[in-house]
Amino acid sequence: MRMLRGFWPLWFRDLGSASFMGMNLLFGLIFALMALLLERREDVGIMLSFSLYGMCMAISWQWNRVHACEWGLLSPGFVALVRRQSQFLLLGSALLSLVLALLAGVSVGYVGLALLAGMAFLWACSLKPGNFYLSMLMFLSLPLIKSALVAAPALGWLSVILALPVCWAMERRLWATTWRSGARHLYQNGMNTGGLTLPSWRLFNRSAGLVRLLFPLSYFTGPALLVLMLLLPLVAALVTSVLLLMPLELVSSKLYGWLHIWVQLCVMGCALVHWIRVMRWRSLDALLLLPLFAGFTDFKRHFFHAQLRLLGVISVIICVLMLLQTLLLNYSWSLLPITVLATFWGCALSLGLGVLCRNSLHTTLLMLLMIPPLVITDVAARQAREGALEPTLWLLGNGLMALVALAILYWSHNRLRGPE
Repeated sequence: MRMLRGFWPLWFRDLGSASFMGMNLLFGLIFALMALLLERREDVGIMLSFSLYGMCMAISWQWNRVHACEWGLLSPGFVALVRRQSQFLLLGSALLSLVLALLAGVSVGYVGLALLAGMAFLWACSLKPGNFYLSMLMFLSLPLIKSALVAAPALGWLSVILALPVCWAMERRLWATTWRSGARHLYQNGMNTGGLTLPSWRLFNRSAGLVRLLFPLSYFTGPALLVLMLLLPLVAALVTSVLLLMPLELVSSKLYGWLHIWVQLCVMGCALVHWIRVMRWRSLDALLLLPLFAGFTDFKRHFFHAQLRLLGVISVIICVLMLLQTLLLNYSWSLLPITVLATFWGCALSLGLGVLCRNSLHTTLLMLLMIPPLVITDVAARQAREGALEPTLWLLGNGLMALVALAILYWSHNRLRGPE
């Protein structure tokens, strides 16, 4: 039991670590079980890979935290304690993912390849703390795991066998390093921007207009919002280009499987807004000292309007993307308004209920709001592919949900509470 001493404060009270641990639990248990209930066994493997990515990021976050604080290295046994706990968590996550993969009947390669990718990520972080920002690329590599296992099924158990010595070697290397000043800068930046950054602000000088448009929301999120706005069109362009280059018979079978990515990125982005807000909430005092707002009530009014503007920007982006993809990839036209409406009310719910979030547990639970719009989009896409979609009922249901979400967003706008 000595190994578990300080476990909860270390891994679940620190908002950065708690968010990645929440990602591990949500995708490894809840989302994986939801995929099974929806009879989407092919998605269970992706959920397990996503879960292991979250665990590796939580370990990397703790490594940066330990190496950013001199007191952590001066305290006897502290680093060893964090190391033992990370070993326990990684081993437990890997074994649980293997069991779930076997029970679901999916390839264990989703676990093995995710572990290898996670170890490569930790190795990059050990070389340079700033490589933590490569975590965004890990999520974009998820579709490659599925493609690799389809092309080479033998990678299944082979990747698991290879992951065992790689994890052992990487674990020894990671915790043998000493204090680094770069880790401190990264940890402080992560607390300010949620672990997201842009390559160079000089490359995005014209983004100042978007920052002003979304102020004071952008005061808390910093470059994280810009990453979301840039990432969505870039990923959509990449996926569309790949699908256009593929043979028609292959595209028709894979076409609708990409729709949930746009919905997921948008709803996750809105949840991320309040994740970072909770993380930086105490800095509100400094903002209120400036002659910008006539008190906290005036700030809440501006914050609510900024949320509405963000919702409008995301809606325009997803509407344009769906329109272009419908024209280029021959989606069913009835799917366009259904996907846009599902994304709209999913984002509105995340923004409205996110106002009530005050700690890491609340922001982790906020991620559960991804499930309803994802399920609706997935079922509607499946029916459209089979020619059984009834647009009228879907539009009425999603239209009603959009009105409910807007009502919740308005109801919660005056319930924002100041830092304690």
